[in-house]
Amino acid sequence: MGGKRMTEVLHCIGCGAKIQSEDPKEVGYTPASSLEKETIICQREQKGLIVKIVDIFDFNGSWLPGLHRFVGNNPVLLVANKADLLPKSVKPKKVINWLKKEAKVLGLQPIDVLLVSAHKGQ
Repeated sequence: MGGKRMTEVLHCIGCGAKIQSEDPKEVGYTPASSLEKETIICQREQKGLIVKIVDIFDFNGSWLPGLHRFVGNNPVLLVANKADLLPKSVKPKKVINWLKKEAKVLGLQPIDVLLVSAHKGQ
């Protein structure tokens, strides 16, 4: 079954654009080598800031597997929620360093990490 048939119309799972591998400047471009993958994502030219929100107490559970493939070269801001539930003895800098390390293991290097509390609006 390997690969996609060339007559099959494929769409990017990220933006919905019709996939094409002829013109890198056009919408829906993906290299021909990517057409063999199960999940196809086009290489959009537009830049944007990716804001990834995670639960401090369930980091892995709030992570999207393969997120690094969707991000491309866009900067990532990692926002960790539930900071208000951390014990007072826990230093925010240690949590931030841990979050950066875990994100790197999963393929991302955030430009910054913020600790927030949605409950308290902080």
